[in-house]
Amino acid sequence: MVLLGKLPEVNELPCGVIRDGEILRDYDLTEMTGFVRKAMASRKVRTDVGKVIDTLLEGCVTSIAGLEGKALKKGSFLRSLLIGDRDFLMLKIRHISIGNIVMVNMNCPSCQEKLDVNLDLDEIDIWGIEKDADEIDPNGRRIFTKVSEKLGITAKFRYPDGIDQTVIAQVARANPVEAQHRILNRCLVEWRDKDSQLAEPFPPNFFDGKAIRVVDWADKAFEENMPGPEMNFEVTCGVCGAESAANMESSDFLFPQTQNKKKSTSSDETGS
Repeated sequence: MVLLGKLPEVNELPCGVIRDGEILRDYDLTEMTGFVRKAMASRKVRTDVGKVIDTLLEGCVTSIAGLEGKALKKGSFLRSLLIGDRDFLMLKIRHISIGNIVMVNMNCPSCQEKLDVNLDLDEIDIWGIEKDADEIDPNGRRIFTKVSEKLGITAKFRYPDGIDQTVIAQVARANPVEAQHRILNRCLVEWRDKDSQLAEPFPPNFFDGKAIRVVDWADKAFEENMPGPEMNFEVTCGVCGAESAANMESSDFLFPQTQNKKKSTSSDETGS
C-alpha cells in the first residue's frame, strides 16, 4: 500500500477500475441533495450499510472511469467498486456537502463516560494500491499475497467490493467475529500451509477450525492491505484518560447530528 495523502489532497480513486488492462482512477461528484438524503433515510435503506452507500453514490457520483449517466448506473457497477473506492467517494461527498467536521458519539469503554468526539475529515489519510503491485487474475480481479514464514502459510486474497460490504455489514450486527471470518472466507482465493493447498471457493466455516493465532494472522494480514480512507481513529477519554479505538459509521457522518441543528450560522462559517 502507498500513502496518497490527506483526503482534500487526493483527487483520484485510491483503487481504480480496470478496463482493457488499464487502471482508471478519474471520477466526478456533485453535492448531496435533500432528495438523496431523504432516500438514504428511508426505512428500506437506512438499516443496510450497503444500500445507504449505493443510494449516496447513485445520487452524487456523475462519472467514474469515463462512464456517465445510464452507463454508470447500469447493472451493479457501483456495487462492484472496491470498498476502498466506495468509502473514499462517500467521504468526498460528505466533505463537499456538509463539511469537514464530523461529530462521533461514543461511550468510553473503561469508565462509560459519554464522549463527543469531533473528527476532522481533512486529517484522514488515504491509502492506495501501488501500480503493478498486485497480480491480476483472468477475471480481472486484483490479487495480493501474504506470507507467514513462522506459521508456514501463504494466502492469496482479492480486495473486497460493495457486494462484500453489504453482506458483511448484515452479519456484523449479529456477530462481529462471524463477520470477520466471513469477509476472509469471501475474499480468500488460495491457501497453502504445511498440510494442504486449497483454492476458492472456501466454505463459510473455513476459519472456524483454525487456531486463533492463524485466524488473527489472516485478519491482520488482510486489513494491512486494505486501500482507501483510514476509517479508524484513537480517542482519549477526558475523564479517565483511557485510550480506545473508534470507527466511523455511515450514520455518524452522512446524517446531521440533532445537537448540530441548534447551532447558528456560525457553524456554517466553520464548515461543521
